[in-house]
Amino acid sequence: KISKEYKISIRTHPLDNRNDWHKVFKNYENVSIDNNSGISDWIQQQDKIISTFSAINIDSYVFRKPHISLINMIPKYFLDYLAYNSFSVKDYSEQHSFKPKNISKLLEILKFSKFKEKKKINANLKKYYQFPYKTNPIKAVADELEREYKSRNYKFSKIMSNKKILNQLFQFFPLF
Repeated sequence: KISKEYKISIRTHPLDNRNDWHKVFKNYENVSIDNNSGISDWIQQQDKIISTFSAINIDSYVFRKPHISLINMIPKYFLDYLAYNSFSVKDYSEQHSFKPKNISKLLEILKFSKFKEKKKINANLKKYYQFPYKTNPIKAVADELEREYKSRNYKFSKIMSNKKILNQLFQFFPLF
């Protein structure tokens, strides 16, 4: 039902390199698989974001996209494990997500959901991530790395090997 009414872009998990999702969805004209885009680029191209339990709900909020979590549609017996052997997915909170319990509710939410700004989430983003940023985070990290590099006196030495190719490689990429 969904694939006929909507254009669907599936973004695979960055660590999912063993599944061939193109084969799974080859008969669906409205479904595309994206396993190359960065998360922010992909989110900006979407109208709504659907996921199982995931931190993508935060990214969705930052980019002002409604997030739909399928956590309540997953059978309970699939949720009786610890993610990363440390926490239960049942404890995972997605504060601003729509959480349908069945397909008909999902279809309803798809039609009518809109992004809603929330003061508590804005406060948490500012408190924990200093969002919105006063300086570009990538520039701040690069500046800090440059300061750290300039404050040290690195001494590089050649690494010699009996393999000519390795010697050539290490001349271009010295290790310190």
